Amino acid sequence: MTLPLTRRTLAEHHDLALADAVVVGFDGSWHSRPAVERAADEAAQRGMHLKLLSLVTTDVDTSLSPHAQDLDEQQRMTIARTIAEDVAEQVVSARPGLLATVDVVGVPDPDAVREHLSTCRLLVVGDRGGHGARAFLLGTTSRELVRSVSCPVLVVPDDWLAQEPAAQGAMSHAVLVGVGRGAEAAHTLQVAAAEAQRNGAHLLVLHSYAGAPGESPEARLEHGREVVEQALTSAAIDPAVHVTTVFTPDPAAEALLLHASRTRLLVIGSRGPIALARLSIGSVSRQVLDEATAPVLVVP
Repeated sequence: MTLPLTRRTLAEHHDLALADAVVVGFDGSWHSRPAVERAADEAAQRGMHLKLLSLVTTDVDTSLSPHAQDLDEQQRMTIARTIAEDVAEQVVSARPGLLATVDVVGVPDPDAVREHLSTCRLLVVGDRGGHGARAFLLGTTSRELVRSVSCPVLVVPDDWLAQEPAAQGAMSHAVLVGVGRGAEAAHTLQVAAAEAQRNGAHLLVLHSYAGAPGESPEARLEHGREVVEQALTSAAIDPAVHVTTVFTPDPAAEALLLHASRTRLLVIGSRGPIALARLSIGSVSRQVLDEATAPVLVVP
């Protein structure tokens, strides 16, 4: 369904079914509300429509008759749609001109999820599930969605709305990007620079040269400078974007979290959506996503 100011069916808006969208995973919990608000802002800013995608488990109570099982599933789908439509109306009414659609999908059904994400250009998810579980734990809505997209994923802390007014200041207008030695560094920089330019922010490029024993700090720093310089050259960032580079001997996750606490957005790279969905507990990206107090944009 499509929600400009009043509720109408999606069938009346075939063009939106094929249009680029900002998709937000919505599970009906208060944990996901900040993600919906941020997704609505992103959609309005990018000139795209907003899609609220609600995933409803299709697990059945085997003690019920087949007819009762069908009724139970239909009831859960109806409740999920009603809640999502109410939230969509609220965010649309606060943003004149924004169009929003609501889709409810039963899971597990990977093919159906992928179909609903086919026009997704930015996926927005909360950092916790409906029961407070971290977003990338097995079985969460966020992880299910992330596995099905190849676009950037924006992870929004569940307390971001409360933090944002207090986070004002010079650094809050910066977009922070972590640059490592991987092949994805230039592309991650390009995406981060585009975010900075879109938001009128400056770009803060951070590189950690904490390295293996046996290599002197001076050598690691020099190598780090070369890595960042090469990535910046390959990214060909618009000269209008103000870029500041920071080199630190601190571990990457700690450094990113420290600086991200004073910025509006943290951008990190990933080796594809499957790699993101399978983040190990000990990885830098997983630690950042679990502990960041600012929204994190993950670039596949």
